[in-house]
Amino acid sequence: HIAEQVSQKLNTLASKATKGLVDRVEAKGGYLNIFINTGKAAELIINEVLKQKNSFGSSPIGNGKTIVLEYSSPNIGKLFHYGHLRNTVIGHSLRQLFTFFGYKIIGVNHLGDWGTGFGALIYAYKQWGNEKKLRGPRPVEHMLELYKNFHKEAEKNPELEAKAREWFKKLEDGDTEAQAIWSAFHTTSLKEFKRLYALLNVDFESWNGEAFYNDKMTQIVDELKQKELAIEDQGALIVRLDELNITPCMLIKSDGATTYALRDLAALKYRVQTYHPERVVYVVGSEQRLHFQQIFAVGKKADWPHTASWVHVPYGLYLMPGGGKMATRAGETVFLEDVIKQAIHKVLKIIEEKNPKLKQKGRTAKAVAVGAIFFGDLSNDRIKDVVFDWDKILDFEGDTGPYVQYSYARTSAILRKAKEQNIRVKRKVDGKVFTAPQEKALALLLSRFGYNAKNAMLQARPHLVAQYLLQLSRTFSEYYHAVPVLKAAKPGQQEPSDVQKQARLALIAAIRQVLANGIRLLGMPVVEEM
Repeated sequence: HIAEQVSQKLNTLASKATKGLVDRVEAKGGYLNIFINTGKAAELIINEVLKQKNSFGSSPIGNGKTIVLEYSSPNIGKLFHYGHLRNTVIGHSLRQLFTFFGYKIIGVNHLGDWGTGFGALIYAYKQWGNEKKLRGPRPVEHMLELYKNFHKEAEKNPELEAKAREWFKKLEDGDTEAQAIWSAFHTTSLKEFKRLYALLNVDFESWNGEAFYNDKMTQIVDELKQKELAIEDQGALIVRLDELNITPCMLIKSDGATTYALRDLAALKYRVQTYHPERVVYVVGSEQRLHFQQIFAVGKKADWPHTASWVHVPYGLYLMPGGGKMATRAGETVFLEDVIKQAIHKVLKIIEEKNPKLKQKGRTAKAVAVGAIFFGDLSNDRIKDVVFDWDKILDFEGDTGPYVQYSYARTSAILRKAKEQNIRVKRKVDGKVFTAPQEKALALLLSRFGYNAKNAMLQARPHLVAQYLLQLSRTFSEYYHAVPVLKAAKPGQQEPSDVQKQARLALIAAIRQVLANGIRLLGMPVVEEM
């Protein structure tokens, strides 16, 4: 009885307030069933997409708020290997997601440009280095060769590790020779990294690596001592974290050298004081989980501001086909540039076979190759390890980036054809025309884009957007093959009327817009023609 009364009131309300979106409300055995007019829903959603365009699905929840986002962070003196790609791609996508929802982003590339490894590299350069090679066309390869050589020799002669520590201590203490060699490594590596970032269309507001914080560590040590948090233990300086049941955070080693943790604490304090961020987000591998638990805990004990908003976004590793971790010193590495070059070569080959008359083949091949690499990573939940597989990364069929890019290119082609026929896309359409099940499914999917994008941002899981784009692309493909947009696609199929053409073109334009928005959220390039 109550359900019946409520249904009658809701029916009256629905007819006035929902602009025809709700067909009727029906009482059934104590339950209320609400029937949506799917044609009207499609009309309203399409109108909103075409009205809001690039901002469709976004909201201003981040307006006026800053996020410091640390990602990529490769090591100076080494080639950019494929294992570094994960935090570059995940971080770059998170940057797009946060920006989409109004946040101001300070992207930080926290370069690995300090530590005992540089002592090893300096010693290796003094022993086996070649200045001509360091100034030549492939200097980073020479540095990598020195790095591998040092560790190979150190296996035979463990005393070399002491030499590495000795040279790093000299570097920290301002030794002129050590600093000159380090500076040459730093300048050369940064130039190489920036060339590769340009290929991926990735950039940062800050390139301050670990070395930047060298003169900011003393004040952290002084503060932690003053607050009676830092104590000496067997010649080292540590902060005990017994209350969290985790190992102490070491600030200074027994030989007087500073630690990665102390440099990260200096970086955290600097970022909080300089940018006053709503959040500080670290996109760093899951094997560093304990490290971030330690530095966050020390910052909280020191009573630094905004402690609740420090976030570690962990991700799994790229593994070699045998399941082993990529490791530069062991030679178990696939270099990013090799993957990009192979991908571009493969795309060009496909273009020559399928569309040899395509304009700007080189630019298209690069965009599709980068899209394949990005999507190949982002379609996986970031927390899972991913086995490096050349065939899978460079597969341009199935659930891949090129498939999503091709869906966008196909919508663009339909709209170009309509323009050639002088058929304009109208923003406002009549939803009564939408009768095909695929049209209703597409409208429902379009309405869920913002929900998926917001969840991807809140959970720092870009794969939610990637999986959504695959679903939208598949549903669009079914629609494209089943329903004629500009003309009958199959023998015996009825030619669409002008009203149907207008409505279906508006739907295609809405799909194209949402695909573009989603592709950009993954940091991928859109491709107008393939």
